[in-house]
Amino acid sequence: MHRFITAPEMVKRDADGRAEQLLIVGEELAHLSRVLRLSPGEAIQVIDGSGWQYDAVLQEVTPEVAVAAVTGASFGRGEMKARLHLFQALPKGDKMDYIVQKATELGAAAIIPVSSVRSIPIITGDRARRRVERWQRIAREAAKQCGRTIWPVVQAPAPLVEAVRESGLPHIILAWEEATKPLAAAVEAVKAATIKVEAKMPAELTSLSPSATPSSPAGTGPAIGVVVGPEGGLDAAEVAELAAGGAVTVSLGPRLLRTETAGPALLAAISYGLGELG
Repeated sequence: MHRFITAPEMVKRDADGRAEQLLIVGEELAHLSRVLRLSPGEAIQVIDGSGWQYDAVLQEVTPEVAVAAVTGASFGRGEMKARLHLFQALPKGDKMDYIVQKATELGAAAIIPVSSVRSIPIITGDRARRRVERWQRIAREAAKQCGRTIWPVVQAPAPLVEAVRESGLPHIILAWEEATKPLAAAVEAVKAATIKVEAKMPAELTSLSPSATPSSPAGTGPAIGVVVGPEGGLDAAEVAELAAGGAVTVSLGPRLLRTETAGPALLAAISYGLGELG
């Protein structure tokens, strides 16, 4: 079934707050009408980025808007209990596009581009704003494609140590080629903080009312920061500063991974260790 994105304000509700109709406009409308050539009567799925996924049937398709009637709704599908925040040192070229896409597919809750001592790209001002807008679009499209109902927020680039400190995350796992502690040991330590949640979706999630606060498993596990350095690696001084603040340095094994490989690999390994992947 084809999936589309709309905004929460494009979800029309009845007097009781139940979702009853969806509006699709802009690029999503162009894809629906001009590329896929969908017609009234066809079933679609729509996400609004807040965690809700709607099953719907197209009622009307015009050059300005597509209107669909809501037939069902669910909350938090495709989302992880753990909240993984990727602090990714800015790589050269367009590698960050790939990292954002794969981090989204692997369930990242937030992506924070950071600059470190050995970072080569430094982007600021309008250039940084345009890049963040591009990365956010990539995250949205990746979320739509992979079955998520929330896409990660891509934050503005910031200095590494400052970004980690200001995040306030209780767990920070830092990949470093000179570390000796296995990643598995760090994940086991974090697992102790994981909140066990019944896998079965609660009854209220079958409601069409997004005004309720659903008790979904999504986001109820530990919040974990994952730090990946640039092509030249992290500087020993900044690693020491992060470690002094509670970060755990881990090894990713005997092979030296490229920065665009390390982030997705680390996210996948942590997700698997927490029982979120397979």
